[in-house]
Amino acid sequence: MKFLIIIFALISVNGCAQSDNTEIIYHAETRGFYYHLEVNKNHATLQKIRGSEKGQTLKLEASEWVKIKSLLEKIDVAQMENLKSDRSKSQVDAAAMATLKVKLAEDNIHSCDFDHGYPPDELEQLVKAMLSLAKTVEKQ
Repeated sequence: MKFLIIIFALISVNGCAQSDNTEIIYHAETRGFYYHLEVNKNHATLQKIRGSEKGQTLKLEASEWVKIKSLLEKIDVAQMENLKSDRSKSQVDAAAMATLKVKLAEDNIHSCDFDHGYPPDELEQLVKAMLSLAKTVEKQ
């Protein structure tokens, strides 16, 4: 009986872990700059060439994804588009314009536009963690 309970528990835990379809996309660009980072539970992919279909990919450790997810859970995702950043240099082409997009099951939620690397305060920890992952992708 204990064996059946253990098997059922393992199947349940594994099934729950596989159902995480969350994807977070950080995108920044201007006329001479392109930066597109996609992070999900399996990998982080960075593209720095506009129009390129292939980027640099890094397989994520479970602990890295747990950290990203915990930072995401601290954010009221439904209100992301209403957040404002203190800086607005991208409006005069002095900085790349960036956005954060969260894909949750069938929902695609976008943040407001902000200067690359300077998100609204509520998004700052998540964006910094993602940009740190991107540096790891670039180093490999």
